Amino acid sequence: MKNPFFSIFLLLVFPLQAIFAQEEKALEYFRKGTESFKKSQFRTAVIDFEEAVKIDSTYKDAQFALGLSHSYLNNYSKAINALRKAKELGFSSEKINVKLRKIYKQEAAQFYLDQRFPDAISSYRELLKINPKDDDAILKMGFSYMKLKDYEKALESFRKTVKINPKNKSAFYAMGNIHLLKRENGLAIQAYEKAISIDSTFVKAYGDLASVHISTKDFEKAVSILEKALEIDSDFSKGYLLLGIARNSLGRQHEAVDPLRRALALEPKNADAHYRLGEAYFAKGDYRDAIESGKNATRLKRNYHAAEQLLGDAYSKLGQIEDARNWYARAMQDSRLRDYCKRQIEDLARSQGQ
Repeated sequence: MKNPFFSIFLLLVFPLQAIFAQEEKALEYFRKGTESFKKSQFRTAVIDFEEAVKIDSTYKDAQFALGLSHSYLNNYSKAINALRKAKELGFSSEKINVKLRKIYKQEAAQFYLDQRFPDAISSYRELLKINPKDDDAILKMGFSYMKLKDYEKALESFRKTVKINPKNKSAFYAMGNIHLLKRENGLAIQAYEKAISIDSTFVKAYGDLASVHISTKDFEKAVSILEKALEIDSDFSKGYLLLGIARNSLGRQHEAVDPLRRALALEPKNADAHYRLGEAYFAKGDYRDAIESGKNATRLKRNYHAAEQLLGDAYSKLGQIEDARNWYARAMQDSRLRDYCKRQIEDLARSQGQ
């Protein structure tokens, strides 16, 4: 007769032996994966760590190592899933959160590059669950909202950014850009000035601040701002262009030519700089130079109707009626220029009749 205690002993021992064998196999895969990881052989490491967690899904160290390996391969979603499992199993939350923050930022940056802006926002939201005061993440979430043209949510993000970090010049600059788009000139000026107060060498902010003053016809203020910006950065091509525009608008064409030439030396294919230089030449009475600049502008920018009107005016001044009429006819495609060009063509016809 069998001893009942012996039967119970077998029932207990054999499952334990199977468990020990299973754990040993998982440990073997984990060790192999660790060696591959140390050699930066992350694809091989992933295979071994995946085998380890297949055998033992509660193997928290293997889950953590699997997450790290996936992160080095830019398999962000797989990395996040493995790290979350490791966290659920009791692996150090602090260590995992450090890794997750980095991975969410990398994932969001990749989504942004791929123009998947809603996905980038989702990644930043997950990151902010871990660290709600990550001002860089909030800032970049705002940039993603800007790409989606959701300016109110973008502004909300930038305001949160500066609440956490009042010295974040990029957030103030971005706010200025949104206010400029919305034609809220006063608010745009405040935001750009705040960015400059944080970083007195922030030439992009100087340029856009000057643009607001040009749009409000405060040309003297724009000139003052741009001259300061160009002292900071003598290669600031946009600054030279805007300075030329502001001086042209003040009737100081002789002073506009040099900065516009400097803009073109830095950016030879800038159609706007060619056009503005043509404007300066025309106002000075240098009509042939105006024609050369105007043609350069039209070669670089299709349907550049303002430059076409300039060419019509320059040819008209030189008495080259047919050329003037042809350029005015092209410029008339712009409804804003139509009435002026029509009158000029009529005047040319009358002058020929006389």
